[in-house]
Amino acid sequence: MATHSEMALRQIAGLCDDVKTCPKIFEDGSDVVVQGYDLDSATEGQLYLPDGESAVRLPGQLVLDAARRLIEGP
Repeated sequence: MATHSEMALRQIAGLCDDVKTCPKIFEDGSDVVVQGYDLDSATEGQLYLPDGESAVRLPGQLVLDAARRLIEGP
């Protein structure tokens, strides 16, 4: 498991300007941090999530936007 860096998160994709309330994808050194919607219990029940892992739901376009920005660089 990757360790958290001391660098500030850099937003690379998001659906709104308010960092606190909608799905976003951030860069943290060589890692990516995601902020998304909680899963309902039926969806979460289909996953095996070991201790220390969690899953969130993201719009597909957000993932595509983030991938494009990661490839292009800062």
